[in-house]
Amino acid sequence: MENYRANKKIIFRQEEDEGFLFNVDTGEIKVLNSVGVLVWKELDVRNTLEQIIERIATEFDIKSKEEVKKDLEKFITQLKENNLIYVR
Repeated sequence: MENYRANKKIIFRQEEDEGFLFNVDTGEIKVLNSVGVLVWKELDVRNTLEQIIERIATEFDIKSKEEVKKDLEKFITQLKENNLIYVR
């Protein structure tokens, strides 16, 4: 199983339910919704994807963990492609 870690060069800022990821190398900003904020925080404390899926399903009262897993994998891929996280 892959473990993901936040790129330490990314500055995270949360304002209410939204979050912002600022890449100091590129100057790019990515806006996160409330689920994205939760995922980012969970990656920061080094949880596994299974733990993150469980947390999302519980926090947002989602019955289909398969749907959560599919969406999370897509989001993780986007974060990797933008060098916001890395695989450890």
